[in-house]
Amino acid sequence: MEKNFNFLDLKRTLFGGNSKMVHQMELMVDKEVKEAFLGKPINSIIEEVDFWYKAGYEYVPIVISVFGFMGDNNNIEITQEKNFKYSKYSLTPQKRSWAREGKGVITTFKEFHNFPWPDPEKIDLSIYLQAREKLPKEIGIIGVIPRIFVAVWMLMGFEQFSYSLIDQSELVSAIFNKVGEIQYRIICRLSQEADVDAIWLGDDIAYGQGLMISHSILKSLLFPWYKEIGNICKKKHVPFIYHSDGNLFEVMNDLIDCGINALHPVEPNAMDAVILKKEFGNYICIIGNIELDILSRGSIQDIEKLTLSRLKKLWDYGGYCPGSSNSISNYVPLENYLAMLNSIQYFRENIEVIKKD
Repeated sequence: MEKNFNFLDLKRTLFGGNSKMVHQMELMVDKEVKEAFLGKPINSIIEEVDFWYKAGYEYVPIVISVFGFMGDNNNIEITQEKNFKYSKYSLTPQKRSWAREGKGVITTFKEFHNFPWPDPEKIDLSIYLQAREKLPKEIGIIGVIPRIFVAVWMLMGFEQFSYSLIDQSELVSAIFNKVGEIQYRIICRLSQEADVDAIWLGDDIAYGQGLMISHSILKSLLFPWYKEIGNICKKKHVPFIYHSDGNLFEVMNDLIDCGINALHPVEPNAMDAVILKKEFGNYICIIGNIELDILSRGSIQDIEKLTLSRLKKLWDYGGYCPGSSNSISNYVPLENYLAMLNSIQYFRENIEVIKKD
């Protein structure tokens, strides 16, 4: 895929600025999709960099995983595994981590104190240094951190967490502070030692109709940690990208006050991206907003039409990076993913002509 790479211009866009360039973005692309795209296995950071570059992205996202997410050597298992058959790339059922709905691994202060909390100073960041060595000079590295709020309720189990907000508020507060401190220290190290070009925090706090818990609790227990992370990003002058599914209108001013520069994925069924841009203007960049269900099950023509429609509606507002409304999972056929990328490329090459139509 031919593309002019310019991470500095992408950075300007993520800060909410206007650009003459179109910068596509994804938080995650499943390994099977990446391997199908490349036509070869991904066994090292070399192939990982190769995918993001050849697919036309101006960055490589690298996940630091703690608290049982996405499985690596830093993992502490707090999830359960289930088998699914939805992959478009394999007939074999595959395991996925799944949240514990009832009780988790921390429900008392005794369990809190006995939990094997990870030491943020011992998290291995060498993958970032390896990536930097292999990186073409015109693209950047984004440090991806999952999560704070989600980690807290997964540690407790969502039902237990919900009850504990009333019955054990001190325990909930202690877990928020512990998780927040660990993630904050990891982000400090990413900023200082790995010298990443942006921070992307994934932390679902909402569903389609609104917030998962009350605004006041988020302001008390969660947003102070977001603000600390935002301060790190401001000091380094790197974009602070935030991922949460659902309807976030109620907390948009809080998120902006925390220093968040870009919002992902702006689910079309939960938030109107045009209204969001009109109301918050250059305070926030939008990433994504191309409906994942259509990407997964629609025709090539559906995807081409949808992608161009999103770009036409959002491009003139500035601060928009097209991509899926969640991530490119292994239930998205390769041809559909390519249809989105090709449509973005077509818009990129024909902006002035398309805008006149």
